[in-house]
Amino acid sequence: MHPLGHHKVFENNVQAIDQMLDFLRLHNVTKVGLEATGGYEKLCAYTLLSHGFEVYVIQPRWVRDYAKSLGIATKTDKIDCSIISRYVSNTDMRVTPLKVSSIDCLKQKLSRRNQLVEIAKIQKTQAHQVTDLSIIKQMEELLAVLQNQIQVLEDEVMELVDKNQELKKKYMSITSIPGVGAITAITFICYLPELGTLQHEEISSLSGVAPFNRDSGFSKGKRCIQGGRSQIRKILHMCILSAQRYNSYIKIFFDRLYNQYKKPYKVASTAAMRKLLILANSLVRDGRLFTEEYSPKTVSI
Repeated sequence: MHPLGHHKVFENNVQAIDQMLDFLRLHNVTKVGLEATGGYEKLCAYTLLSHGFEVYVIQPRWVRDYAKSLGIATKTDKIDCSIISRYVSNTDMRVTPLKVSSIDCLKQKLSRRNQLVEIAKIQKTQAHQVTDLSIIKQMEELLAVLQNQIQVLEDEVMELVDKNQELKKKYMSITSIPGVGAITAITFICYLPELGTLQHEEISSLSGVAPFNRDSGFSKGKRCIQGGRSQIRKILHMCILSAQRYNSYIKIFFDRLYNQYKKPYKVASTAAMRKLLILANSLVRDGRLFTEEYSPKTVSI
């Protein structure tokens, strides 16, 4: 605790965090710094936020670099706590306060929904290999529970979207595209909040569907995609399978590449993914809904 120098250890559970809140209030603390630990810090961070504290989640590398700048090479939990508190207290440091947003809640619910969907898939696959009637009954009961929980989470997600006009407007623009469903739109909203604010090349690169040159001198290498946000790339791949059937805008584009120009399936599919993403980016940017006549000049690839 800076500058008082107090140090106290708390476990990362609800009861211990409540005790920590009392400890912080006792010493009139208003700002709290936490080191990012792959999500394990979220329970503490959101609890602190809900009780009015100003919370900063700091990357471990920043903490180490700051310690080195102070000439501190030793690393212990106690020293790290001291460094983090000094880092947050230093007004020259560019740390942004953490805020709880609708997207944070959406992400948690969407993540849990996706987990349950995967569990349900496993149960369905295993059910085909079981002959014991009692086990089959257990699996059917478990599947019913999973389907119910999935539906509850999807309803809660839609309720959050309906309550937020900005998210609802974005959701309506994305789902107006034939072949793009609710889960795809929610995934875009959660994992690609920049949609509608960036140039098409930037949003494609961010999503991992932009081809990168591999040229040197007179040699021209293959254009390959790399990096990007795996959640967006995965949902785009699934979405394209649907869009090829129900979206003439995408189907014509894909067929021209695959059938007319004889491009490999993966190349044509990735190009169609990029086309769909750029279309969604244009619609969200313009605040418009998709129509068959909608063909923005900037959507060419």
